[in-house]
Amino acid sequence: MSRKFLETESPAWVAEGLITPEQQQRLLARYPGGETAVALLPLLGGLLLGLGVLSYVAANWQGIPEAFRLLLLLLALGGAYGGGLYFLQKGQQALGVGLLGLGLLAFGGGIVLTGQMYHLVSYDARALVLWGAAGVALTWLAQSRFIFLLTLLILCGAQGYSTDQFEVYSYAAMALLGLGLGAYWLRQPSRLLGWALALAWLAQMGLLVNTEHYPTLWLVPLMGVFYVAADWLPRRQLAYPVQLLPLVAALGLSLLATSTYTLPWLRRELVAVGSPYWLALLGLFLASAAGKRRQGELSGLADWLLVLPVAALPVGPGVAAFGQLLVLYAYAGLVLWAGYREQWRTKVNAGTLLFIVATTAAYFRLTWAFLDKSLFFLLGGALLLSLSWWLRRQGERALRKKPA
Repeated sequence: MSRKFLETESPAWVAEGLITPEQQQRLLARYPGGETAVALLPLLGGLLLGLGVLSYVAANWQGIPEAFRLLLLLLALGGAYGGGLYFLQKGQQALGVGLLGLGLLAFGGGIVLTGQMYHLVSYDARALVLWGAAGVALTWLAQSRFIFLLTLLILCGAQGYSTDQFEVYSYAAMALLGLGLGAYWLRQPSRLLGWALALAWLAQMGLLVNTEHYPTLWLVPLMGVFYVAADWLPRRQLAYPVQLLPLVAALGLSLLATSTYTLPWLRRELVAVGSPYWLALLGLFLASAAGKRRQGELSGLADWLLVLPVAALPVGPGVAAFGQLLVLYAYAGLVLWAGYREQWRTKVNAGTLLFIVATTAAYFRLTWAFLDKSLFFLLGGALLLSLSWWLRRQGERALRKKPA
């Protein structure tokens, strides 16, 4: 919750009797304004100062005696980590985190410079993975979002370097990202960290499928792991934004299944993945159902309609594509129904958008050749308005049934 939101909305809450003026002041005091920008100054200042010193040393590295080089590296690491811990204990969070971040960067720089100094040849990305492991440990120690994001970049860089230079996928980097940083995110949930972790996980899974030459469809259960983890978050408001990326990927797969041009490729992929693919999806569905039931959100199980195996049915391509369109319409209808029932505008908008997407896919699949475009839009608009009226009426009925 932001300070600006409270300043804008809290006077109306007081006027409506939802909170007292004293409670309003306590809320405003809990979210002080202007401190975030000020707190960034020592963090960025410490980083820039330290990076300036490191870049100067690196530029003159060859002219420094070898023993003195090692001493400089140890002093930089000890000074950054020691200073960071000292300022954290003194309550100066931003400065302490900035110095710890500098220490993490110095650790990675020390690995590179030491390798150059002793002419070490690397045959894998083990050193970068070690750097990422230090970042994971530091994230848990400092409880810092900044260190979390820095470590995320290091692990993604390590994975990219390993697959690009050595054509080897680093399962250690994947484990550090999924288990080390993923567990931290579950314990300290945040929308920013969730978005960053979801994107990083997608990149890691894409590299896994590409490097190991797995069927592309394996991205569905691999991304589903992240979706299911979000179902177990203590606050559902944090789960919905994070689950958007896996849902968009599943929606894209469903749209591919509505076309007779891409359906043959999809069926070949389904044959290639075999029964382990379906077992993985079943396990994820059960875990998701347990998490949603725990949160009282069983209506969210409609999301799993997007991965129904319509394309695998032993029917003709046209029938399979039509069946997938029906699934898309059913999913859009369920999302709309849940949004109106819960009086949640975001979900209503999402359901409306899904309905438009499904209708557009149906138009290109079924009616492009013979139905006049203006007639199509007239019918689609009339259908949307009728559905909106019916759902709104259902929502009003549900509200009237609630006890006062």
